Amino acid sequence: MSVNSMPGHPGGPAGGGRMKNAVQDRQWLAEHPVSLQRVAALFRPHLGSVLAVVLLIAASSIIGLAQPFIVRELIDVAIPQSDIRFLVLGAGGLVAIALATAVLEVLQTWRATLMGRPRDAPVANRALHAPAKAIAGIFHQLAIRRRAIPADQ
Repeated sequence: MSVNSMPGHPGGPAGGGRMKNAVQDRQWLAEHPVSLQRVAALFRPHLGSVLAVVLLIAASSIIGLAQPFIVRELIDVAIPQSDIRFLVLGAGGLVAIALATAVLEVLQTWRATLMGRPRDAPVANRALHAPAKAIAGIFHQLAIRRRAIPADQ
């Protein structure tokens, strides 16, 4: 049941409008408290996904912690000693860290997106298609203009 469909809620019946401001929100919650058990029950079906997202965030953070230590070693050891091998390994490590955290962030976003959709709904939605659709439109326009301008000009 949405907040706006609750009888007596300032937003009115379902589809009747939104809350006017935070004061009305606080007033509503003061008059109709929500128990922690009720909130926790909403997350129970998604417990695995929530834990997966939390673990991905933690892994990304832990991997990201290595970056300043590598930079310190590069500045304090590799550069002053002109150790090219160590410098290349450190730079490769920084690239690997950036790549790993990017992959983990994509997995985290994907996992969080799956949490909010019904089980039978398609994974991709309009918001995920919008950037690809915009890029496809740009390429389409470029192709049209390319055909309109002769190659010898």
